[in-house]
Amino acid sequence: MDMLNLDAWTGRVTRDAGCVTPELARQLHATVGLGKAPQHGDALPPLWHWCAFPLSTPNDKLGRDGHPRETDLLPPVRLDRRMWAGGALKFYGPALRVGDPLERRSSIRSVTEKDGSSGPMVFVTVDHAIYGPSGLAIEERQDIVYLERVMPESW
Repeated sequence: MDMLNLDAWTGRVTRDAGCVTPELARQLHATVGLGKAPQHGDALPPLWHWCAFPLSTPNDKLGRDGHPRETDLLPPVRLDRRMWAGGALKFYGPALRVGDPLERRSSIRSVTEKDGSSGPMVFVTVDHAIYGPSGLAIEERQDIVYLERVMPESW
């Protein structure tokens, strides 16, 4: 793997504006179909904040795993299989609402390179803080692992 100064990525911060608009709430409800569709001003169901900050990455900028090859936040790890490794969420009141303007502040907590039985790995821990009109609403930790892409022998 290419040698990166992984320590240089720790502490990197990005900010993104987002919103779960009434139209997006209708689309999400159509997908999951739970209860009555939330209207403008209704409380967001848990985890719907994940849809408030969509990426608009052209196909030619995506890696083989479908994730953007380069972002403003994540290090340019030269392993081409990015996977979810774990995470944690804390919800604070009051609830976010459909139509609320949101801000996500994301920061790199750590970047760690390891060797495992399947080869080299890089673990990246990202902290997200989601703010709504009443202040901090959600804290989230995401643990991401990068691995080498293994092709089956029959390919």
